[in-house]
Amino acid sequence: MKAGGTPAGSVTLIGGADTIINTKRLDCGGHSWHVEMAKDDVETKERPFTLEIVAVGGNAEENDLTSCVVRDGSAKNPSAAVRMDRVKLSESARVALAALSEAIGEASADVQHKDLPPGVKAVTLNQWREKAYARGVSDGDTEAKRKAFRRAFDALNADCFIGVADPYVWIAD
Repeated sequence: MKAGGTPAGSVTLIGGADTIINTKRLDCGGHSWHVEMAKDDVETKERPFTLEIVAVGGNAEENDLTSCVVRDGSAKNPSAAVRMDRVKLSESARVALAALSEAIGEASADVQHKDLPPGVKAVTLNQWREKAYARGVSDGDTEAKRKAFRRAFDALNADCFIGVADPYVWIAD
């Protein structure tokens, strides 16, 4: 894809594709992917991934050969070092992040889920949303609150402030 989200090269090739997977580099480092179009399947939400260089053997000249392995980045985000002072968050994103911190602090039990980093405390997206609504993520009606929360979620996720493994959310390290 070119800047602006349009395909590079001839767009006639898209008509013959069974699946189109879109990848991009995240502002906070790392990468993400999602299925943009699939003829016999559904599109997916954006998922983070990392590339790990691994040795795959040697050649006749005894040089090491390497390749990249794609690793799921939702369980552990190594690029989550972005901090509040380096990223300007909207007021609704700040309220939502505070609400997530409060919801996690009130959580009574540790969550066990295969996609959560070990020892992380998480809450469900619904628990977080309710807390954000109560804290005033928006002063408007229900629809305005829903939109403000969605924008806050997207901003916090894009800037690596939160980790997500559906249905759980946590504050990234």
